[in-house]
Formats: sequence, structure tokens, C-alpha cells
Amino acid sequence: MVYSTCSILSCENEDILQKVLNEENIEIVPITLDNTEDIPKLPVKIKGCICIAPNELYEGFFVAKIRKNK
Repeated sequence: MVYSTCSILSCENEDILQKVLNEENIEIVPITLDNTEDIPKLPVKIKGCICIAPNELYEGFFVAKIRKNK
């Protein structure tokens, strides 16, 4: 599953995702992107997630891939 928001706020992204990680049997599937030197990224608390910084090309957003553990 993909969790994505059009927000760069931690309280709307990583804080919610961390609650789900603590309560459910899921894990983050790291997102890997090629040729991302030109994409402005913001730091994230949860490894494998991506937060894109707003600029003249992007409005800013957060994305994480989640997988249910077997």
C-alpha cells in the first residue's frame, strides 16, 4: 500500500505512520529513486520514506510504501 499526502508536516505524515507501525503488523518498504539530484528532498524520521520540498516545480508531498508482515 502507498501512504501519501500533499503535506510536508511531520504531524500529518511520519507521526501518523509511526502510530500505525507501532500498532499493526506492517513494515516500510524503502522507496528508491534514480537520478534524484534535482529533486528537493526534506529530512524524514522514518527511513525509506520520501518527503519532497516545495519549490517552483513541486508543491511538496510525502510518500511511503507499506507492506503487511506475514
